[in-house]
Amino acid sequence: MIQIVLASGSPARYQVLKNAGFQIKVLIPGIDEKIMGRMSPDELVLNLARMKAAHVLEKHGDEIGDLPLLAADTLGDLDGMTLKKPVDREDAFRTLAAMRGRCHKVITGFSVHYRGLVQNDICVTNVFMRSYSDDEINFYLDSGEWENKAGAYAIQGKGGLLVERIDGCYFNVMGLPLSKVWEALAKLGYPNSTE
Repeated sequence: MIQIVLASGSPARYQVLKNAGFQIKVLIPGIDEKIMGRMSPDELVLNLARMKAAHVLEKHGDEIGDLPLLAADTLGDLDGMTLKKPVDREDAFRTLAAMRGRCHKVITGFSVHYRGLVQNDICVTNVFMRSYSDDEINFYLDSGEWENKAGAYAIQGKGGLLVERIDGCYFNVMGLPLSKVWEALAKLGYPNSTE
């Protein structure tokens, strides 16, 4: 059994790890993501992942023990515009309409800590959206799936109907580049033959 502490309240990240066979302990970080200054999307997600990891290590170090800790942050970028979680249905419609027939980037920064060692990395996936109609946007919005989703869609659900193709890691679009996280764990020596 491979075990990990996830410093995130994201149901999608939890599901990616669970489907890969991890036993997961969730410890949600309490950081203010609004305090970050101006920086590139790559710098922003990596700094937020580091802050989340540091907060959970400081508050819950005893609970973590010898388990690896993973923190991550993901955002979408459409030609320099950050794709955030929509505030309401109209906002979600505007976001999906802006992405129609275009490519946006999904960028995840992650930080893995294990026995005093750290691996930080980012992953970028290009997502090409179909040239869908307004009716298709409204059909998708009727599902409610867009709520609390950066970019107003979930590729692993009905939102996949709006995606033409991707270039890069599928799981990154869900919020966690699984293979890169596994590579980071392996570099840190986890799991090893004694675990």
